[in-house]
Amino acid sequence: MSWAANRVTSRAEDMAYSLLGIFNVYMPMLYGEGDQAFIRLQEEIMKNSNDHSLFAWSSPLRCQRGLLAKSPAAFSESSRYVASKEKLYRSPYSVTNMGLSLQLQLQPCGPGDSHVYMAALDCEHEKTAKNSRVGIYLKKLSPNEDQYARVSYNEADLFNWVHGSVSNTHTSTVYIRQSRWGKAERTTIEGLLLIHGIWIRTLPKRKSAISGWYGKNTVVDRTPDQVSSLNKWSHKERILEMPKSGWGTAGALWFTSFRHCSQIKFGFDVGLNPVCLLAGDLWAGSGKCQERVGLEEDMDTKWIDLPSPGLCKGDVHMGMSFKRKDFILSMKKENHLNKLFWVVDIVHPITN
Repeated sequence: MSWAANRVTSRAEDMAYSLLGIFNVYMPMLYGEGDQAFIRLQEEIMKNSNDHSLFAWSSPLRCQRGLLAKSPAAFSESSRYVASKEKLYRSPYSVTNMGLSLQLQLQPCGPGDSHVYMAALDCEHEKTAKNSRVGIYLKKLSPNEDQYARVSYNEADLFNWVHGSVSNTHTSTVYIRQSRWGKAERTTIEGLLLIHGIWIRTLPKRKSAISGWYGKNTVVDRTPDQVSSLNKWSHKERILEMPKSGWGTAGALWFTSFRHCSQIKFGFDVGLNPVCLLAGDLWAGSGKCQERVGLEEDMDTKWIDLPSPGLCKGDVHMGMSFKRKDFILSMKKENHLNKLFWVVDIVHPITN
């Protein structure tokens, strides 16, 4: 499919008909059916193949879609996806009057829309770990039915699902409606835009070196000395943008003083549960503070799943709140600048 992604034919039907021999598929040629010819081709392929990489495609259109692509162009970035050797699913899938029926592991996305789910396919990127899967996003069309449409989430169609690291996962038989192509995809919740990133509302406090009235020290925010973020950091706005996939490292902050270094990282695991890593003296020695080495290394996601005394995890719905000795850190969803953010508050004793 990816090989044919950049091919051009005079008629839309010929794009599908020219691939019949490659896939060893036989079906009648019906000129005038347009894009439906490529849909029929994929349905014929499914009759003799259980390779889920057929569903590992992406589209620039931000609307509800079916599970099958409309043209090979959707596979232009899919050449590295291969079928998984170890299968998660054994049940066959088929085309029904309720849509394409198959079994998938589902996990609610949580932030944004309670009816949007992450789903794991039985295929993977050839260079990723063996326990990973390609993930797609599905939107439930009705609370009381198992009918879904495929959608994008945080402007992404595909993501890397690390099998076993996602909580609250369940396997369900879903019906994905191909006829939903073009239906508007809701991008707001109660008038608010979907979660945009992390806003650090409250930072630790310290005594200012400049005295205030009557010789008393004034209290100011302990602003980080260094910050790694995908966006340009502002000490005034204090916003960390999230990657398009919705999970990963949001940013890392360093606080330094004479002979001391402290660090805090924020991010989300593949289940979109909030995660933070605390290290250094500011957090009562919750691990060794790592020196800043570069943006790519700082934004690496390995720390999210590595065991560490300073690693804390929350819940995709409830957020995060914990207390350690003399400080409290919380992370929850709130409206800020007419957007739904994860808001961080750090309550810490005032220091010099």
